[in-house]
Amino acid sequence: MTRVVVYGAGAVGGVIAGNLAAGGVDVAVVARGEHLAAIRRDGLQISSAGGTSAYPVVAVDDPASLGLNADDIVLIAVKSNATDSVAQRLREVAPPDLVVASVQNSVVNEPLLSEYFDRVYGVCVMLPAMYLEPGQIVQRSYPTPGILDVGRIPTGIDAESSQIAQLLQAGGFASEPREDIMAWKRRKLVMNLANAVDAVCEPGEDAATLRRLVRDEGEQVLDASGLSVISAEQDAERRGDLIAISREPGVESGSSTWQSLRRGTGETEAAYLNGEIVRLAATRGLSARANELMAAEADRLAREGLPPRSVPAADLLALLGD
Repeated sequence: MTRVVVYGAGAVGGVIAGNLAAGGVDVAVVARGEHLAAIRRDGLQISSAGGTSAYPVVAVDDPASLGLNADDIVLIAVKSNATDSVAQRLREVAPPDLVVASVQNSVVNEPLLSEYFDRVYGVCVMLPAMYLEPGQIVQRSYPTPGILDVGRIPTGIDAESSQIAQLLQAGGFASEPREDIMAWKRRKLVMNLANAVDAVCEPGEDAATLRRLVRDEGEQVLDASGLSVISAEQDAERRGDLIAISREPGVESGSSTWQSLRRGTGETEAAYLNGEIVRLAATRGLSARANELMAAEADRLAREGLPPRSVPAADLLALLGD
C-alpha cells in the first residue's frame, strides 16, 4: 500500500491527513511542538458538521524517522515561508525520485521543490479549515471536505498525478488530474490576495473595497505577465456546490493569514501571496501598490504581535489615495 506523508498537519494538512486515514489510506504526519504532542497523545482530532473524530496517525517531528522511499508520496502542507527548509531536509533523508506534491497556497512552491526533486506535483487547494489549538482541526466544509485537483509540474497528467487524485478521492475529496495545474493555482492566488485584508482589517465596506483592489490588481498583473490563468467562471463551475461551509454562531473564523495572526506565529504567508504579485509586477515595469501595502501590513502585525482585524481599512485606502 502506498503511504502518504503529510508534511505540516495544520488546517489544510490536518484535514487531508484525517480524511485520508478515515478512507483507509496509510498516513503519517510531520508536525512539531505542542501540536505534535497533542496528536501523539489524543490522535489527530477533526471536527466538522458531521461530528468530531480522532485519528491515531503516525506522527513524527523529523521525516528521517519514517524511512522514506520512492513508493511514498509526500504532501507538503506547510506555509510557503517554510518550504525551502522542508525541501532541504527531505532531500537529505529521501531518495531523489520521491514523489512530492505542494498542497499549498501561492505559486512559488512548485518551482522551489523542483530544485530538489524530479517528480513534483501541484495541488490547487480549495479547502476551508481552521487550526487554532494544538491537535484540533476544524473542517469547515461537509460532507465534501474540499477540492484538491492535481497536476505534474510544469505541466501534464501522468500515472502519479492520477494516483494522487485517486488517493485523495479515497479520503472523500473531489480531485481530478489537470493538464495545467498552475493555471488553476494562479486563479486561486487571485482569490487568496484578499486573505491579508481579512487578517489585517476591520470588516466592513472599506475592507470590501480593499479586497476588490488587491484582486483587480492581481488580475491585471497576471494578465500582463502572459502566464496561464483559468477564468473566474471556470473556477466557479469547478466549485459548484461542493464546498458547503458551516458557520457556528459566535465562533471566530478567518483566512489562513488571519489564523497565523490569531495564533501569534510571528509571520504570515502574505509575502508569498500579495508579495508574489508585487514581484511579478516589477518584472513588467508595473506597480502593485495595494498588494505591496497589504503584504507589509500583514508582516507588521505578525512581527509586532498585534491582533488580527485591528487596522481600519479606511486608513489603508487613504494611503492608497482611494
